[in-house]
Amino acid sequence: MSSLVKTQGIVLGFTKYKETSIVAQIYTADLGQRSYMVNGVRSGKGKGDKMALYQALTFLDLVVYHKENSNIQRISEAKLLFHFQNLPHDFRKSTMALFLSEVLTKSLREEAPNPDLFLFLAS
Repeated sequence: MSSLVKTQGIVLGFTKYKETSIVAQIYTADLGQRSYMVNGVRSGKGKGDKMALYQALTFLDLVVYHKENSNIQRISEAKLLFHFQNLPHDFRKSTMALFLSEVLTKSLREEAPNPDLFLFLAS
């Protein structure tokens, strides 16, 4: 049985899935590292702005469906929690963000929630 959980998350990266979907890897404050299926964000019908929510190191306010024994979860709502002013426009900063997201993806292997680690990553 799934339950709705409201949490915050940091996008570590995503993998393209089929033509219009992605599987986003997100480190959440309350659930640890999880993978989320996001449908329809890559379609060309005016939803291109939603793809920007799942770029590396984006801070999100999430409402997710959580199933205990499922590897891939679903997102009910995703809103931008913090907007980086210069990151998308500065080549050096965006390169550093991609590097940091790769390091975090490779080093964060625990799925258990760790609020202190989330606060460290968010600061």
